[in-house]
Amino acid sequence: MLKAMFGLVFACLLGTPAALLRPQSGRKAPLKGLAAEVVAPVPPIGGRSLPWLFEQAIKVGRRRNAVLDVVAPPPLGGRSLPSLLGKRPEIPIVARADAIAADRPEALAAPRPPSVLGRLGAPGKNNVLAFPGAEALARRRRAKISAAALAALLLADPDDCLDEDLRLTRGAVPRELSGTLYVNGPARLKVGTVGSSAHPLDGHGYVRSFRIQRDAAHDFDDPHVRQRVRLKGRFVKTWAFEVETFFGFNVFRGFFSLPFLPLRELGFAFNALAMWRKNVANTCVVEWPPGQLLALWEMGPPHALDAETLRTTKSWSHLEYLATSDCALSRLRPLLAHTKTWTDGDASTLVGLSALGSSYTFYEFGLDGALASSTEATMPFESSIVHDFAITEDYYVVQENPVVYTGDVGAALGAAPMLGNGSVVSDVAATSRVVLVPRPSGAADRTLVFDTGDHALAFHFANAYQDDDGSVVVVAASFDNYRMGSEYGFDPVEGTFAPAQLLEHDHEAGPFLFETRLDVAAGLERGEGTLRGLATRTLADGSRTHRDFPSAHPAREGRKTRYAYCAASPHLADGDPFFPFHSVQKVDVAGGGPALSWAPERPGCFVGEPVFAPRPGGSDEDDGWLLVLVHDVPNDATELAVLSARNLALVAELRSSGLLPLGLHGSWSPAP
Repeated sequence: MLKAMFGLVFACLLGTPAALLRPQSGRKAPLKGLAAEVVAPVPPIGGRSLPWLFEQAIKVGRRRNAVLDVVAPPPLGGRSLPSLLGKRPEIPIVARADAIAADRPEALAAPRPPSVLGRLGAPGKNNVLAFPGAEALARRRRAKISAAALAALLLADPDDCLDEDLRLTRGAVPRELSGTLYVNGPARLKVGTVGSSAHPLDGHGYVRSFRIQRDAAHDFDDPHVRQRVRLKGRFVKTWAFEVETFFGFNVFRGFFSLPFLPLRELGFAFNALAMWRKNVANTCVVEWPPGQLLALWEMGPPHALDAETLRTTKSWSHLEYLATSDCALSRLRPLLAHTKTWTDGDASTLVGLSALGSSYTFYEFGLDGALASSTEATMPFESSIVHDFAITEDYYVVQENPVVYTGDVGAALGAAPMLGNGSVVSDVAATSRVVLVPRPSGAADRTLVFDTGDHALAFHFANAYQDDDGSVVVVAASFDNYRMGSEYGFDPVEGTFAPAQLLEHDHEAGPFLFETRLDVAAGLERGEGTLRGLATRTLADGSRTHRDFPSAHPAREGRKTRYAYCAASPHLADGDPFFPFHSVQKVDVAGGGPALSWAPERPGCFVGEPVFAPRPGGSDEDDGWLLVLVHDVPNDATELAVLSARNLALVAELRSSGLLPLGLHGSWSPAP
């Protein structure tokens, strides 16, 4: 412990990443050749006494949750800081059997297979009905997630060289379904045994591939697929991953978490000295150009991986798109985590966005990976969270998410993360704006700014398109009101995952699926400036069902679509968090009909983002399949569910040998 602390302090006081790259005896140096992100120690607060620092550290401690709602890691040894200061010492606890039984009584009623939670769930069968009724869906509603289940779902630590065949457990994989599903998401939240777990959004990127061979059809009675569907998984070898693996503990401060528990053994002091801003490449993954994957993260350039082996090959910082005139450190200019694909016949273009303050640059890349065009635009706003965007035939579409940032002295002292609980909230005094920026290949020639009249925050776009009357229609998952800090139920002060914290989010605030219609023709007539009264925002299907991770047919991105596919949590009762999601829905946005839903029948299962895989040669918008990862926490397994995009009927179900951590975003690459 002391050796690790000394290594961290020594490296941070030197103030250079090179100090961390100095190998110790008998240890391998981190991988070279990757672009090193700019890191720097947090500026110290001078002129303050140690008791004053203690007092400030204690003030940022959150209120205590109910004892059975917390799973605490083992203490680092010795007495905790609260006990040294006369406070009640923290007692590490785990969820007890009676708490689990109260949460799910059936979990203790019959013999069960071993799992990561220790015999928590009984095996069951998935629903294969195309149109389950409301009563059936209500019965499948997940009970309040336990602390043990939440921790198991997020802390699952996969193999860095995962390579196995999936076992077919139900149905048959369609012969036309041939290609690879790629999924990216955080894993290894805690490196080694020293220090605290990281927030999932600060976890290292772990890319999974599910390669489906062209001859992957099998009879239901055949229990094995035998290399028909092959699962591989590897960590993205960022510079931060190599450094933390080399030292054996979390070295960096994340945006949402700290490397050491601030209230134990002067952890806040080490946190204040720790380096920050690590590129974790953990959010999205897309194959572009063919044969190369891009692992993307919000605040840095993407990393390139081999599409077959998933080995990290290089950072994309060598590309010309980074050399922009308005960025002195052009090699480190970030590319937004989400990208879009414009398809025109056999030609496809990857569209990316880089945002620095009010300076936005849109990039378009050809199939060979070369930069085809770049468009710079100055937005009428700066203090906004931008995570996603949309495209149409003529426009790039960006929505302002008005927020207020609240500084915290605890963040500078190492007692709280940079973006802690409540540090970012909706600016209720402002209204959101949607900006349409002309694409170089389109017919538009003027930027339009629409005031939506509310302060909604849109984090994920299903699609945008130009309607027959010239209006631009934007479909997105939006929050009516937003407060950062309850995501994943993570408590940065204690380093634990508490389901009670999931409920701090106001369920009445979303996320819900909305359609925003912009009257472009009237806007062009009115002239320059912010256009008010020309934006109409309505619920996509009149339902306030919690939905996120929306998507549409990938070949119709930017074109008119009727359906959106989402992860959802319908039929919530009091005390039920909407996240993690437990259902998949097909929403009829244009037609307004009732949404179709599918959910795993077994209790304790959670779903990831549905990814659309089109049927080769299909012409209908919903002609294809939805690929969904199902995390079966009680049985310590992950399943790949193949659903019909027409009616959400279960077509095939394939099971892996272990539980994978909850992913974020994925993409489908059809076989050539």
